[in-house]
Formats: sequence, C-alpha cells, structure tokens
Amino acid sequence: MGDNAFGDALDDAAEEQTTDATDSSGATEKFIEAMAGDGTKSETIGFAVGPEMKYFYDELRASDDIDVDPGNEFRDQLERLANRHPEVADKARRKFEIDSE
Repeated sequence: MGDNAFGDALDDAAEEQTTDATDSSGATEKFIEAMAGDGTKSETIGFAVGPEMKYFYDELRASDDIDVDPGNEFRDQLERLANRHPEVADKARRKFEIDSE
C-alpha cells in the first residue's frame, strides 16, 4: 500500500465499480441477444389498440400479398429499443435474473 491509504482505497473502489460496470454491460448485451433470439416464445405482451388498428392488424396477418410477420416486427422494435436504452435493458436483466432464481 502507498503512503495514502485512503487514496488507495478510493482507487480500489473505483476499479471495482469499473469492473462491475463492464461485467454488467456484457451481461446486458447477452440479455438483449437472448431477448431477440430464436428461442421458445412462451410469454405474451398485450396492449390496447383502436378498432381500426385491430382490423388493419388482422388484415395484415391474413394477407398473402404481404410478406410480413407483425409479431416479429414488434419483437424487432423492442430489440432496437433495448439497444437504444441499455440502462433499461440492464434493469430488466437484473429483474429477470432475480425472478429466475
């Protein structure tokens, strides 16, 4: 230890925080990748829409002329939002880990 024990302790704490943040960042990236992966889709998300949007959604899904999967489009958008807001994705990851224990 150097001449300044307090300074050394602060340096050690700062280094620990940096390591924790780096580990957390890597874990969050893996969480986002898993969120967007091709694994089993066992959870659902529901949200209200107006009747016009519901009719459009139904027709979009039924159309043979349009090659689009609205469910995949919503999942892709959520992945983009997770990448744009990693702090929220990290919070979700931590909650997921706690609930999965």
